[in-house]
Amino acid sequence: MSGAWFDPALDGEGYNLVFFPGGMVVYFYGSTTTGERLWLLSDVFSGSLSFEEVVEITMFEATSGDFLAPVPSAESLTPWGVLRMQSDDCANGVFELDGADGVKVSNVQQLVGIDGAVCN
Repeated sequence: MSGAWFDPALDGEGYNLVFFPGGMVVYFYGSTTTGERLWLLSDVFSGSLSFEEVVEITMFEATSGDFLAPVPSAESLTPWGVLRMQSDDCANGVFELDGADGVKVSNVQQLVGIDGAVCN
């Protein structure tokens, strides 16, 4: 399931799932309810994923720093809300963001995966 995911009905935003030996992190790229760019980063999820099971992960928003002077994560990430993920299979699912900007439900498809990765 590693790779880029998006909802074809919500073109212009998406998710990136990154798996590593210690677990998984999720990035969300989109906009706030007021049209500002919104970048969210999940907490590390170290549990197992199963089809049709809902997984809930805390999401954080970067709130400070700039291009030439980034701020360390421990200082700039603030809790935003949660992401609930449910996979129907290796290429489809439902992701629900619930937090500071309200609730958004995305019927996602995998846009691109990681070459050689196997989904069980």
